[in-house]
Amino acid sequence: MAQAKRRQRFFDVEIPILNIETQLYGYEVKDLVGRTITYDLTRLLRGKSIIIKLRVVVEGDKVFATPRELIVLPYFIRRMMRKGVNYVEDS
Repeated sequence: MAQAKRRQRFFDVEIPILNIETQLYGYEVKDLVGRTITYDLTRLLRGKSIIIKLRVVVEGDKVFATPRELIVLPYFIRRMMRKGVNYVEDS
C-alpha cells in the first residue's frame, strides 16, 4: 500500500518580547520545538546593529519564542569607538 505524503505547512509563532508574530515551516507543531530563530533588529532599533537568537517553545496549543542570545555586531562597536575615544556611550 502507498503511504500518504506528509505535507509541510506554516505555523504561527509569537515573539512576546518584540510583540511580533512570525511563521515557521514544518510538518507538525511538535517538530518546531527547539528550533532556533535568528532575527535582525537593526531596522527596529534604528540602525543599532543587533541580532537576537530565539528558541521555539510549545505549551499546549501556543507556540512562542523565548530569547537565548543577543549579539551586538562587531562592526557597530568599531563604528561607535572612533579614534581617541575610550568608551561607548549608550543611547
